[in-house]
Amino acid sequence: MSKNNLPIKIILQKTDDIFSNSGGGKTKFFSEVTPQLQIDISNKFESLLEYYNDVFEENENIPAIGKVIVKPEAIAKSHKPDDLCRNCPIIGTEDLNEIYIKVKKKSIQETVKLVMNPPSISARLESG
Repeated sequence: MSKNNLPIKIILQKTDDIFSNSGGGKTKFFSEVTPQLQIDISNKFESLLEYYNDVFEENENIPAIGKVIVKPEAIAKSHKPDDLCRNCPIIGTEDLNEIYIKVKKKSIQETVKLVMNPPSISARLESG
């Protein structure tokens, strides 16, 4: 055997090496949802609606792009604001904390309603 050719070591698999991934876990909350926070978020969506007002006046069904910036501790894929973005689907990202969403006039209005009157505790807490 040549000095350059090292032997292959075989490592056999044990039965306790195989186990199912335990996914999920508890929903993680990054801040307390206050009425002021709800107003701030809805105002941001209202500003987006105002920004694209000319586009939406021409045709309400033309999609536009919005950007959501998440807190640094919420950049993991599992923490993306899916419930908040149920009407404005996530279409991409740039930096880790930036999410691009597709918006239309109706979807922005529905999101404002969702933020101000969340249907579930997870939607309420996720919006924070």
